[in-house]
Amino acid sequence: MSWRVARSLLTLREQINDRYPNRNKASDGTIGDADHRNRTSDHNPWYGPGIVTALDITHDPANGVDIDRLTDELAASRDPRIKYVIANDLIMSGAGGPSPWTWREYYGANEHTRHFHLSVVASPLCDDDSPWNLPSLVGQRTARPGGGAAPSAPERTPNRLEENMHKLASGYHIEYFTIPDGVERMAIGCPTGEMDVTILWHGRGYPSERVKSSGLPKYDHVAKDYKNTIHRMRPDYVEFPAKATGFDLIWHFRPEKREYETQTAKITFL
Repeated sequence: MSWRVARSLLTLREQINDRYPNRNKASDGTIGDADHRNRTSDHNPWYGPGIVTALDITHDPANGVDIDRLTDELAASRDPRIKYVIANDLIMSGAGGPSPWTWREYYGANEHTRHFHLSVVASPLCDDDSPWNLPSLVGQRTARPGGGAAPSAPERTPNRLEENMHKLASGYHIEYFTIPDGVERMAIGCPTGEMDVTILWHGRGYPSERVKSSGLPKYDHVAKDYKNTIHRMRPDYVEFPAKATGFDLIWHFRPEKREYETQTAKITFL
């Protein structure tokens, strides 16, 4: 089957190559491999006359390509060609997707830490080869090999939710968390299997109840039985009560038996 890459993606790749000629391309990609062909993926040439609508660009901050910065700039651009972007365990949809232009947790098997993924819309817009208006790509260009010294890579922007995301290991654990300023709730989710979660709030007026027989604090169960157990497709959203400053989190994460080297659940302050 003949195929080609959407022209908008070729333009972006050319802009990145022009701006960062020495970048690593080890994790770059367009057309999908056998694994992609066995599932729904924009890396497959399914649109129109065999058009691939996805592009991967390798993370190489040493040579200027910081996927956090570039994907933040894609989000800020509000470019109508964007279908969705994935990077560092986060996903953001374009105008036609859920919660447009807002970074959300990504629960796919590939966390996309070695590259970012950009899918463009399956419409004639995918072949719009207008330059992408990203500050990192429209400013001063990096010197070509053999020329003068290249400017240093732009300062890395903080990861969008990095400070408010915490991984939860499989098994049975307890950990104390401080509630960050300005957040109102948290999301707790797991990539496979299921998990049970129990919470004890800390702060003025907490714990509000104690067990009569032992005098120990009474835990507030968030997910404690089959009906409320957190599953891979159903994260739990917990509102923070007034005056709570932190909490003990007890979790029992039971991942499915898969070929992955690691499986971790996650808590995100929102």
